[in-house]
Amino acid sequence: MLCLAAAIALPWQAGILGQAAEKKPDNQLPERFRAFVTNLGDVRTTADNRMVEMQISRWTTEEEEQKLFEALKEKGPRAMLSVMQGLPATGWIRSQGGLSYDLRYARQAAGKEGGRQITLMTDRQMNFWELQSATVSRDYPYTVVRLATNKEGKWEGSMTIATKIELQAGILVFEDLSTRPIQLMSITHEKKNEKNNEKK
Repeated sequence: MLCLAAAIALPWQAGILGQAAEKKPDNQLPERFRAFVTNLGDVRTTADNRMVEMQISRWTTEEEEQKLFEALKEKGPRAMLSVMQGLPATGWIRSQGGLSYDLRYARQAAGKEGGRQITLMTDRQMNFWELQSATVSRDYPYTVVRLATNKEGKWEGSMTIATKIELQAGILVFEDLSTRPIQLMSITHEKKNEKNNEKK
């Protein structure tokens, strides 16, 4: 635990977020998720129980991920952020009734008992769920979303709106400005072949 923030430490593996990527055919894309947000912790906003939508249009490639890792390892978090901002969008995210913002990272891995784990990330260029009293520190420029299926096939998830990412002695550290992540509830999932996706 770091002072004034919740932190998660992960050993470095294949994948900038500590997971080995799982190969999936792109003909399943796009994939869309809808969820209600709750448990906002210390982030004082009016977004509690509001819906958020996310769509994955493509997966981050191994080459793109390597560029991110090299930037983080050699030049630090701000360099990784700059590289990420230059990558093609992997999809989008938006709050209920709001504008869409590009996702910059999307990777998946095999979960427990045949499930899936998906990590989405974007630079913090959003105008919703801002702190009422002040803007978020420039040291916390990422929004990170984690999605996973449990053994019953039900989706669960969480989101950290303001996140700092560092590599410390080979350990990937995620530090959340809030004391706990936002919980994503009642998640629904649509694949390309299940339903025609609405336009962005």
